[in-house]
Amino acid sequence: MSTTTASALSAECTLAKKPGYGDVHAMCRRLDDVPLPHAAGILLVARCGCTCHRTGARS
Repeated sequence: MSTTTASALSAECTLAKKPGYGDVHAMCRRLDDVPLPHAAGILLVARCGCTCHRTGARS
């Protein structure tokens, strides 16, 4: 299973894939995993799986 599935993308990156909404990628704030405090290995918020974040470029 790929990390870029629709469920792994933020709402902003999902919308940015539609024509005319490419600039919405810049609004995505899910750039890092946010762990649940005092819980080992449990994430409160997972990082967005969009390829634009992995390369460091925002389009």
